Amino acid sequence: DCEANALPLNEAEWFKFDVIILGDVSPQELGNEGIHALQRFVNDRGGTLVAISGPNQMPHAYRATPLADLLPVLMNRPAMVTARSADESFHFCLTQDGMSDAILKRASGATAPIFPELTWRLPNCEAKAGARVLAYASRNRERPGNTETDVTEQRRQALMLWHRFGTGKVLQLNFDETWRLRYGIGDRLHHAFWGQIIRWAVSDRLSAGTDLVRMGTDRTLYKTGDAISIKARLLNAERSPVIDAPVQAKLLFENQVIQTVDLTADSQDAGMLHAEIRDLTQPGKYRIELSGQVVDTLLALEATGAERVGLEVAVEPSADNLEQLDLVADDTIPKQIADWTGGSVADLATADSVLLNFGPKSTFVRERWTVPLWNLWPVIGLFLSGLSLEWLLRKWNGRI
Repeated sequence: DCEANALPLNEAEWFKFDVIILGDVSPQELGNEGIHALQRFVNDRGGTLVAISGPNQMPHAYRATPLADLLPVLMNRPAMVTARSADESFHFCLTQDGMSDAILKRASGATAPIFPELTWRLPNCEAKAGARVLAYASRNRERPGNTETDVTEQRRQALMLWHRFGTGKVLQLNFDETWRLRYGIGDRLHHAFWGQIIRWAVSDRLSAGTDLVRMGTDRTLYKTGDAISIKARLLNAERSPVIDAPVQAKLLFENQVIQTVDLTADSQDAGMLHAEIRDLTQPGKYRIELSGQVVDTLLALEATGAERVGLEVAVEPSADNLEQLDLVADDTIPKQIADWTGGSVADLATADSVLLNFGPKSTFVRERWTVPLWNLWPVIGLFLSGLSLEWLLRKWNGRI
């Protein structure tokens, strides 16, 4: 709700969101119920949490809460009241992972740095094992993906990192100066940066399935020739990802299996399976279903009655424009518009009759006349006003 002015009241309200951005907020403001709701939002609901570090609360005030397990940074240093920056100034540098990740992929090809020089970052922000570091702090400006900097050092100086937690994921920014992207230069860069984060946060939202078996596609509508990207997430009874068991995706058209592809572990997204279906030339509605012994086992384990996990996608003809999708003329809507507006509809054979409905032709007459200015009352009044003003000025200066 764009007019919301308070935190969600209960877990059900938290679960209405797909992405939650949490700034430098104290644990007392969230409360124990809110903190546990955030943990379940990521772990069970499969949502995305974006945590923005700050000098007062985030993340050091949460070291004794369930949120400490949720965040991708280690908090094994002594507690602090206020987090002071480790450097007075530093640069935002991309790692190899950052160059290929969807969040910063556009920035990796830019000639100018994504951020100007920054002045505050979270100290002692080493990444947890398994967390993916996208950017790190460096006192010198380095080229994106610099391989000369030690990877261990990059993880110790992490500025932007994320990891999976349960069925969701958590992104953490260890600096609080994204406002510099809009300072004095407008909103374009700022909107692009946060827009990429939001798109990344919801990119692998899996729309179909059960608690343990979920799947989704990048879109629901495709053109002929487009590749259909399929993602799936399988969890065992301990809610750990299952990525080493054979899983297939079957493509059905009119209840007939026309293609089967194997899903493999996604190297860019830990815990996810991925496959692509290509070369679809027939328009229509298709259904994609997961199959495999592990899928059947997990569905039986849940005892929800679900025997299959699948979803439907549509494929439409590829055309240069929408008019080429259906070439059959339909005069129903034009006739309705003509009735409402008092117009008329005609085809090629009766096109000449349209002119008759317009009535007689308009006649344009051009006339030219000359008006002398000297005998107009406004001109005479202006002339007399000038003479009067001159007489008053002479009288005032004693020249009369």
